[in-house]
Amino acid sequence: MKTLIIAVFLTLAFSATGLAQKCKEYSTPTGTFAFCPPAGWVMSKDAAGKGVDFNAPEQPDMFSAVISVDEDVVPVDRDMLAYQLIQGELKAKDYENPRLVSVRDVETASGVKGTELVFFLEMKAIPFVQTFYIFEGPKNLKLTFTLTGPQHDKDLPKIVTESMKTVRLKK
Repeated sequence: MKTLIIAVFLTLAFSATGLAQKCKEYSTPTGTFAFCPPAGWVMSKDAAGKGVDFNAPEQPDMFSAVISVDEDVVPVDRDMLAYQLIQGELKAKDYENPRLVSVRDVETASGVKGTELVFFLEMKAIPFVQTFYIFEGPKNLKLTFTLTGPQHDKDLPKIVTESMKTVRLKK
Protein backbone atom coordinates (compact mmCIF):
# COMPACT_ATOMS: atom_id res chain seq x y z
CA MET A 1 0.00 0.00 0.00
CA LYS A 2 2.86 2.40 0.85
CA THR A 3 4.41 1.67 -2.53
CA LEU A 4 1.16 2.59 -4.30
CA ILE A 5 0.84 5.86 -2.38
CA ILE A 6 4.46 6.78 -3.10
CA ALA A 7 4.04 5.90 -6.79
CA VAL A 8 0.90 8.07 -7.07
CA PHE A 9 2.64 10.93 -5.25
CA LEU A 10 5.70 10.77 -7.53
CA THR A 11 3.53 10.63 -10.63
CA LEU A 12 1.61 13.73 -9.54
CA ALA A 13 4.81 15.54 -8.56
CA PHE A 14 6.47 14.88 -11.91
CA SER A 15 3.28 15.83 -13.76
CA ALA A 16 3.07 19.15 -11.92
CA THR A 17 6.78 19.79 -12.52
CA GLY A 18 6.32 19.01 -16.21
CA LEU A 19 3.45 21.47 -16.48
CA ALA A 20 5.43 24.20 -14.77
CA GLN A 21 8.39 23.65 -17.09
CA LYS A 22 6.26 24.07 -20.23
CA CYS A 23 5.91 27.79 -19.47
CA LYS A 24 8.86 30.05 -20.16
CA GLU A 25 7.63 32.97 -18.09
CA TYR A 26 8.43 36.49 -19.26
CA SER A 27 8.86 39.24 -16.65
CA THR A 28 8.37 42.88 -17.61
CA PRO A 29 11.35 45.27 -17.27
CA THR A 30 10.13 46.66 -13.93
CA GLY A 31 9.61 43.14 -12.60
CA THR A 32 6.01 44.03 -11.71
CA PHE A 33 4.22 41.73 -14.15
CA ALA A 34 4.94 38.24 -15.46
CA PHE A 35 3.12 35.96 -17.89
CA CYS A 36 3.58 32.89 -20.07
CA PRO A 37 3.71 33.79 -23.77
CA PRO A 38 2.24 31.24 -26.19
CA ALA A 39 4.52 28.24 -26.65
CA GLY A 40 6.67 28.46 -29.76
CA TRP A 41 6.27 32.22 -30.19
CA VAL A 42 9.60 34.04 -30.59
CA MET A 43 10.44 37.16 -28.57
CA SER A 44 12.05 40.23 -30.14
CA LYS A 45 12.41 43.93 -29.28
CA ASP A 46 9.59 46.05 -30.65
CA ALA A 47 10.35 48.63 -33.33
CA ALA A 48 10.26 51.54 -30.86
CA GLY A 49 12.62 49.76 -28.46
CA LYS A 50 10.26 50.25 -25.49
CA GLY A 51 8.63 46.86 -25.28
CA VAL A 52 8.82 43.39 -26.74
CA ASP A 53 6.98 41.48 -29.42
CA PHE A 54 6.12 37.80 -29.41
CA ASN A 55 5.86 36.52 -32.98
CA ALA A 56 3.77 33.50 -33.89
CA PRO A 57 5.30 30.75 -35.98
CA GLU A 58 4.91 31.59 -39.66
CA GLN A 59 2.01 30.01 -41.50
CA PRO A 60 1.72 29.63 -45.26
CA ASP A 61 -0.70 32.00 -47.01
CA MET A 62 -1.15 34.02 -43.82
CA PHE A 63 0.64 36.91 -42.24
CA SER A 64 1.97 35.93 -38.84
CA ALA A 65 0.31 37.07 -35.66
CA VAL A 66 2.25 39.20 -33.20
CA ILE A 67 1.65 40.20 -29.58
CA SER A 68 3.22 43.53 -28.63
CA VAL A 69 3.79 44.01 -24.90
CA ASP A 70 4.21 47.46 -23.34
CA GLU A 71 4.48 48.48 -19.71
CA ASP A 72 3.97 52.18 -18.98
CA VAL A 73 2.85 54.50 -16.23
CA VAL A 74 -0.43 55.95 -17.51
CA PRO A 75 -2.14 58.60 -15.34
CA VAL A 76 -5.67 57.38 -16.13
CA ASP A 77 -7.56 54.32 -14.96
CA ARG A 78 -8.02 51.19 -17.05
CA ASP A 79 -11.51 52.20 -18.27
CA MET A 80 -10.30 55.59 -19.53
CA LEU A 81 -7.31 53.99 -21.25
CA ALA A 82 -9.69 51.53 -22.94
CA TYR A 83 -11.87 54.43 -24.10
CA GLN A 84 -8.81 56.24 -25.49
CA LEU A 85 -7.71 53.10 -27.36
CA ILE A 86 -11.19 52.70 -28.86
CA GLN A 87 -11.21 56.32 -30.08
CA GLY A 88 -7.71 55.98 -31.51
CA GLU A 89 -8.42 52.72 -33.37
CA LEU A 90 -11.66 53.97 -34.89
CA LYS A 91 -9.92 57.12 -36.16
CA ALA A 92 -6.65 55.56 -37.31
CA LYS A 93 -5.95 56.49 -40.92
CA ASP A 94 -4.01 53.31 -41.71
CA TYR A 95 -7.07 51.13 -41.23
CA GLU A 96 -10.09 50.61 -43.45
CA ASN A 97 -13.50 49.71 -42.02
CA PRO A 98 -12.54 49.61 -38.32
CA ARG A 99 -15.21 47.88 -36.22
CA LEU A 100 -15.25 47.45 -32.47
CA VAL A 101 -16.47 43.87 -31.99
CA SER A 102 -16.38 43.50 -28.21
CA VAL A 103 -15.36 45.06 -24.93
CA ARG A 104 -15.27 42.95 -21.79
CA ASP A 105 -13.69 42.72 -18.38
CA VAL A 106 -11.29 39.83 -17.88
CA GLU A 107 -9.55 38.38 -14.85
CA THR A 108 -6.40 36.29 -14.83
CA ALA A 109 -5.93 33.07 -12.88
CA SER A 110 -4.09 35.06 -10.19
CA GLY A 111 -6.86 37.68 -9.91
CA VAL A 112 -5.35 40.53 -11.97
CA LYS A 113 -8.21 42.48 -13.49
CA GLY A 114 -8.10 43.62 -17.09
CA THR A 115 -10.06 44.81 -20.09
CA GLU A 116 -10.22 43.15 -23.51
CA LEU A 117 -11.03 45.15 -26.66
CA VAL A 118 -11.49 43.37 -30.00
CA PHE A 119 -11.49 45.16 -33.34
CA PHE A 120 -11.92 43.91 -36.89
CA LEU A 121 -9.89 46.03 -39.30
CA GLU A 122 -8.60 45.98 -42.84
CA MET A 123 -5.32 47.22 -44.23
CA LYS A 124 -4.87 47.20 -48.00
CA ALA A 125 -8.01 45.02 -48.21
CA ILE A 126 -6.52 42.37 -45.89
CA PRO A 127 -8.86 41.61 -42.95
CA PHE A 128 -7.27 41.22 -39.54
CA VAL A 129 -8.18 41.27 -35.88
CA GLN A 130 -6.59 43.54 -33.33
CA THR A 131 -7.14 42.70 -29.68
CA PHE A 132 -5.97 44.79 -26.76
CA TYR A 133 -5.61 43.52 -23.21
CA ILE A 134 -5.05 46.16 -20.54
CA PHE A 135 -3.97 45.11 -17.03
CA GLU A 136 -3.57 47.50 -14.14
CA GLY A 137 -0.73 47.37 -11.67
CA PRO A 138 0.34 49.55 -8.76
CA LYS A 139 0.96 53.31 -9.07
CA ASN A 140 -0.79 53.73 -12.45
CA LEU A 141 1.42 51.11 -14.09
CA LYS A 142 -0.40 49.48 -17.02
CA LEU A 143 0.53 46.37 -18.93
CA THR A 144 -0.88 46.46 -22.46
CA PHE A 145 -0.90 43.59 -24.92
CA THR A 146 -1.77 44.28 -28.54
CA LEU A 147 -2.47 41.21 -30.63
CA THR A 148 -2.56 41.64 -34.39
CA GLY A 149 -3.40 38.64 -36.50
CA PRO A 150 -5.42 37.31 -39.43
CA GLN A 151 -9.19 37.28 -38.88
CA HIS A 152 -9.55 33.80 -40.32
CA ASP A 153 -7.11 32.14 -37.88
CA LYS A 154 -9.66 30.42 -35.63
CA ASP A 155 -7.05 29.09 -33.14
CA LEU A 156 -5.53 32.50 -32.42
CA PRO A 157 -8.10 33.79 -29.88
CA LYS A 158 -7.86 30.63 -27.75
CA ILE A 159 -4.04 30.60 -27.81
CA VAL A 160 -3.80 34.24 -26.78
CA THR A 161 -6.58 34.06 -24.17
CA GLU A 162 -4.80 31.16 -22.46
CA SER A 163 -1.60 33.21 -22.38
CA MET A 164 -3.36 36.28 -20.97
CA LYS A 165 -4.87 34.18 -18.16
CA THR A 166 -1.32 33.68 -16.84
CA VAL A 167 -0.64 37.38 -16.19
CA ARG A 168 0.30 37.94 -12.56
CA LEU A 169 1.69 40.67 -10.36
CA LYS A 170 5.13 39.81 -9.03
CA LYS A 171 5.54 42.75 -6.65
